[in-house]
Amino acid sequence: MFQNKNNMQNLYIIGIDCIAIMTSFFISNFIRHHSFLKFGGQGSILGVLALLILSYLFLYLAVNMNRDFVMRGYIVEGISVVKVNGIMMLISICSIYFTRIVMEFSRGVMVLFFCINCFFMYVSHQGLKYYWLHIYKNSKKNRQLLLVTLDQISEQAIQALLSEKNWEYKVAAAAVLDKNQIGKRIQGVPVVADRRNLIEYCKGSYLDEAYFYTKGYPEKDTIRLVKKLYSMGITIHMNIDLYSFHIGAQKTVSKFGSLYAVTLANQIMPMRRLILKRLMDILGSLIGCFFTLLIAVIFGPAIKLESKGPVFYSQIRVGKNGRFFKMYKFRSMYVDADVRKKELLEKNEADGFMFKITDDPRITKVGRILRKTSLDECPQFFNVLKGDMSLVGTRPPTLDEFEKYRSYHKRRLSITPGLTGLWQISGRSKVTDFEEVVRMDVEYIDNWSLGLDLKILMKTIGVVIRGDGAK
Repeated sequence: MFQNKNNMQNLYIIGIDCIAIMTSFFISNFIRHHSFLKFGGQGSILGVLALLILSYLFLYLAVNMNRDFVMRGYIVEGISVVKVNGIMMLISICSIYFTRIVMEFSRGVMVLFFCINCFFMYVSHQGLKYYWLHIYKNSKKNRQLLLVTLDQISEQAIQALLSEKNWEYKVAAAAVLDKNQIGKRIQGVPVVADRRNLIEYCKGSYLDEAYFYTKGYPEKDTIRLVKKLYSMGITIHMNIDLYSFHIGAQKTVSKFGSLYAVTLANQIMPMRRLILKRLMDILGSLIGCFFTLLIAVIFGPAIKLESKGPVFYSQIRVGKNGRFFKMYKFRSMYVDADVRKKELLEKNEADGFMFKITDDPRITKVGRILRKTSLDECPQFFNVLKGDMSLVGTRPPTLDEFEKYRSYHKRRLSITPGLTGLWQISGRSKVTDFEEVVRMDVEYIDNWSLGLDLKILMKTIGVVIRGDGAK
C-alpha cells in the first residue's frame, strides 16, 4: 500500500497549529483576566476562539501555506509564521466587526495571543521538522527505498534523490544492474545487488519501495524485474524521461484512456483553490449584479434619452483558450461606434493590437461619466456569474485583436478572463504598449493565488474611486 505523505504532512501541521492556537488563546486570556474562560462571558471567548480556528482553516484552503515546509530556513519560517498569524487575526477581527457574531472581545487578549501564538507555532514547526528529518527519517517506520539503476547514471540518480531535504523516504540501498558494485557505497548509499541477485535480495530484505532509473536498459528486462518486485508487494516508481529541455512548467502524471503521460502546465492548481476562486466569483458577482441593476435604474433612462439604442451593449470577446462569448457593458458609445472605428484607426494611440484614443468622438456624454467611474463595466458581473469570466484575470480581447495575435500572445488566454487584473490596477489607459499588457498578464498567470486575487480586488476599488487611468 502506498501513502502520499504530502497529505499527511499537511494534516500534522494543521493539527499542531490548531493546538497552538487553542493553547495560546487560553494562556493569553489567563494572563490578561486570570481566567481561562472569562472575558465578557464564556460564549464570547469560545466564539472568538472558533473564529480564529475557522480563519486559520480558511487561510489554509485559500493559500498553500505549507509549500516547501521542510526546506524553509529559520528566518523564512519565522516570517511565514508571523504572516499567517497576522492574516488570521485580520480575518477574525474583520469578521467580528462586520458580522457582530461576537458582541465583545478583549483587545489585550488578542495582542497577547498574537505574540504567544507566533512563538508556539514557530517552535512547534521547527520541532516537527527536526523530528521528521533527524528521527523519523532514520527510523524503521519510514519508507525504505531501493534505487534500481545503471553504473553510468548511478551517481546522478542518487544525487537527484538526495538533493533536497525529504522525510518521506530513506534511500536505504542501491542496485546497479549492469555492473557488480556490491559492497561499494555511492554518496553514502550501499550497493547491495546487481542484475543477477536483485530478486533474491528483495525477498529477504526490509524494503517498501523501489525506484527504477534505468535509462538505456533493455525494456523487456526492466519489465521482468518490475513484475517480479511488484508481485512481492513492493511499490514501484518508474522514472519518466522528460527529454533534455526545460521550460519551467509544473508537471503531473495524467491518464488518457489506458495511456499515461507527464502533463506540463503553467500552473497545476489544487481543486480546493479552484473551488474557492469560483465561490469567490459567485459571491462577488451576486453582489455586483444587484449593484448593476441599481445603476441601470439610475443611468438607463439617461442612456436612452441621449442617443437611440439599447441600455446594454454586448460584444463577442475571446475567452479562455480561444472560446467566444458575449461580454456585456452599459452602452457608452453611439450605436454606429463599430463602423466609425475604421475611420479612426489612424489616430490609434496604443501600440500593438489595442485601440485607444483620447477624447474618442464615439463616446456619449453619459458614456464619459460611466467610463470615468468604470460603471460601464458593471454588467460583466453577469458574465462572471455565468462562468464566462472571473472577478480577476486577464482582459478578453476583441475578435479583430485576437486575429492579429502571435503564438506567444495566446498564453494570456490560458485562464478565464477577468473583470479586473494587473493591467487595470497599473493605470489601464496609461499602459498603451500591448507587449507590456502581455507581460503583466503572464506575470499574473505564473504567480496566481487567491491572495493575489484579493490584493488586486482591493487595489481595483481604490483605482475606481480615484478614476486612475480611466478614459
